[in-house]
Amino acid sequence: MTAASWPANDRAGFPVAASKSTTSPAMRLLISTAGTLTKALGTPPKESAPTVRLHASGTRLDLVGDKVTAEALDRWLQEAKRGEVMLLDQHGAAFPCGHSFDGEIVETPESRELFIDFWLDTSHPMTATILSQIDKGYEAQCSVGITTPQGVPVRELSFDQSEGRAVGFIKDPRARLEHVAF
Repeated sequence: MTAASWPANDRAGFPVAASKSTTSPAMRLLISTAGTLTKALGTPPKESAPTVRLHASGTRLDLVGDKVTAEALDRWLQEAKRGEVMLLDQHGAAFPCGHSFDGEIVETPESRELFIDFWLDTSHPMTATILSQIDKGYEAQCSVGITTPQGVPVRELSFDQSEGRAVGFIKDPRARLEHVAF
């Protein structure tokens, strides 16, 4: 994608440039989750690239004490299906190693879990490593990166009786799933 073809504004409504900066007006929140990079899927119908399915997040308490609401997961699923979610090899990476093209929410008796399908950029140096790790049965921990407009809190801290403690709930409708990193 060339700088000329970048959108004028990001999903939060702020101007963007070809080199997305972590100092942009959009606040970036990194949430550790129990998500995992689980398996290779094959090739999507319109791409000639390898694909992976990733367990991105869910309504269960995550590793940093947050829960994502079912409504936020539904919004994030639609973002993933529109191809708006990047796959990064680390938070703050300059270049994505893949982009979303589909996903699904899996219901369990205890929670709702978001799985996202990504096609991998075969020119990215991490693609071969990702596929090799999957072939070897390695499950990488994943973390989601969320953006909100400046000044908008991402978490609403409140007591959760089911957990017996304070929990940060991710539910603001302006919170957008920017990327998943592993």
